[in-house]
Order: sequence, then structure tokens, then C-alpha cells
Amino acid sequence: MTAKILGISFVLALGAAFLVRYILIAGMSNVHQASKADAYLDEESFSLVDSNDTFLYTQVKRQPKAKKES
Repeated sequence: MTAKILGISFVLALGAAFLVRYILIAGMSNVHQASKADAYLDEESFSLVDSNDTFLYTQVKRQPKAKKES
């Protein structure tokens, strides 16, 4: 009797999980993959003013690793 109840509850939980998964996937706006990144971009949500990055300065500090003596 206990194994039967356990089996039924497992099947019900699995069904509920698939139902929740289906609802979440159905609510997504871009479920299918697009071939180009442009397809994911809403034309009215992004405005690129300048296409160049400007760096005022860059500081690179290099320090050699300590070598192990064998």
C-alpha cells in the first residue's frame, strides 16, 4: 500500500513539474534560437550614440613570478 501511494505521489509531482515547466517556457519571448544577435534586440530599446571607446589612460604593472628552486 505504501509503495502504491509513493508511486502515485511521484507521478503527480512529475506531472506538476512538467506543467510548471511548460507554463514558464510558454511565457518566454525568445524560446527559439535566432541565427543573429539582432533578432534578440528590440529596435526601440537601444540607442548607440558613439561606436568608439575612449580610454584616458592605461596602467600596466608587470611583476615576474617567483621561481621555485629545485
